Amino acid sequence: MATESSKIFPIAFWALISSAVILLSGTCRKASSPTNIGSDVLSTQSFVGPWVASTVEVEIVSKDKIGGDDHLQYESKELAAQQGRKPAMTIYNADGSYREEIFSISDSLVQSKAGFWHFYQDSLFMRLDVTGSPKIAFQAAKQGNGLKLYSRIDWDGDGAKDDQMTVSLKRP
Repeated sequence: MATESSKIFPIAFWALISSAVILLSGTCRKASSPTNIGSDVLSTQSFVGPWVASTVEVEIVSKDKIGGDDHLQYESKELAAQQGRKPAMTIYNADGSYREEIFSISDSLVQSKAGFWHFYQDSLFMRLDVTGSPKIAFQAAKQGNGLKLYSRIDWDGDGAKDDQMTVSLKRP
């Protein structure tokens, strides 16, 4: 059974989400121009440019089914404000690189990461530019002017990737 502390957005999964969507490199390279995603068909060009995770939802399947399943939802803007920072942003570049950055309310860089990404069929694949970093896969779908990313993860640390994470992205 998951404890209360395991339900409060574990730090290990901040890294997962950040490498998937949320934090960028300290080098301030100019991002490629955002692409209009007016088409119903997603392509590599649909991702190019800056994105912010507006919400993160996690459906947690309990290992032993005691206490039932849990549903967590985080509003990025509210969570960032509680942590004294601005919402994190990911910039996908046309060359297959991405960077993620988190800034404090006073515009000081708090955290940054860089990595590589590619889109194939209906899936976004991301990997931090760190030796041994695992590739993270998301099924991607268009949602109005934004995107939804879906991934099966082990949120509760029970050894099974049976928890569903859904991240809603929007242009800043």
